[in-house]
Amino acid sequence: MFSGAQMSEMKENFDKYSEGGKIKSYDLEKVMKDCGEDVPQFKIRKIVSDVRKEDDETFAFNDFLKLFAELSPKALGGQFKQAVGKTEGVKEISGTGASSSGTKHSFSEDEQAGFANWINSVLEEDQDLQKGFPFFFLK
Repeated sequence: MFSGAQMSEMKENFDKYSEGGKIKSYDLEKVMKDCGEDVPQFKIRKIVSDVRKEDDETFAFNDFLKLFAELSPKALGGQFKQAVGKTEGVKEISGTGASSSGTKHSFSEDEQAGFANWINSVLEEDQDLQKGFPFFFLK
C-alpha cells in the first residue's frame, strides 16, 4: 500500500507528536499535515468524535496508518489524485468558514451558464426587476 519512503516519512512525522507510541486525537490533524495531507475539518472532527466515544483518545501508529489510508489519495500511490485531476472547463470554490475548511465545490462553465439562463428566463417577466435585468451576464 505505502512505499518504504512513505512509511519512513509517516513514522517520522508520527513520532514528532507521539507519547508512548501513541498520538492524542487532537494531534491527528498536525500529523496528517506534516505528511502532506490537508484533511477537511469535518473529517477530522468525525474521527475524533468516534474515538472519544470509545474513551481512548489516542492512536497507535498502525491505527494512524489505517486512517491515513482512508483519508489520503497517497494511499493509492497518487493514482486517485491523478484520476480525479483538474478537468478543463470546471471551476472550484473552496470553503471559507471553519466548518467548510478544506472542502471544495466544483461546477462546469456549462452548468453555470445553464443556471444563469434559467434564472433569467424565470425572472424576465417580473415588472419589479426590469430595471436591473438580466441579472447574470455570461462571457
